[in-house]
Amino acid sequence: MRHTATTHIAARSIRRSLGTLALLAATAAPLHAKPAWISIELPVNPMNPATRDAFLLVHTWRHQQMTPIDLTARAVGLVDGRRRTLDLTLTPTATPGEYILRRTWAPQGTWVLALTAGGRDDGATALVGIGPDGQVRSVSVPRRSAAEPWGRPVTDGDINAVLQAVALAPEAPGAPRSAALLAAIPLAAGAVLVRRRQR
Repeated sequence: MRHTATTHIAARSIRRSLGTLALLAATAAPLHAKPAWISIELPVNPMNPATRDAFLLVHTWRHQQMTPIDLTARAVGLVDGRRRTLDLTLTPTATPGEYILRRTWAPQGTWVLALTAGGRDDGATALVGIGPDGQVRSVSVPRRSAAEPWGRPVTDGDINAVLQAVALAPEAPGAPRSAALLAAIPLAAGAVLVRRRQR
């Protein structure tokens, strides 16, 4: 009888342990399955010495909590009519889930930064469009749908669309004038001188 009772107690302990493991697995799976999100901070606070030389800051999220997530980053640009692609490096700060991106791409041309958190297949990608003047013209995170508002895989078509948009966008306020406008100034002055001489 003692042997039988001991066997029943052991069996109950095993079932209880298995049930606990199943419960932990059921609760852990949704936490891991929470979709990643990404956000961009700019301009960067110039009074913070830890991030002063950053071009922008990247924040990675799981729902409402900022948390470290695997990041990949590349810059795709059009420089002198040629397409260029450059891998980028992000440096974590002392704040979990916050990363510094420093400028390593050429100052010429138009660029799109593709910053992906959580993997290209199921993560979220921020597309940062940079105009010919070096200023950020747009920041967007393509989503799956209105019903599924988390990030979707980004295609070359998405990047090409942003490249085209920033190339055609008007210059940012306070940006230097384009070479075409600067060239028009001496031409206009020359036309005035010719008219005066004709008189």
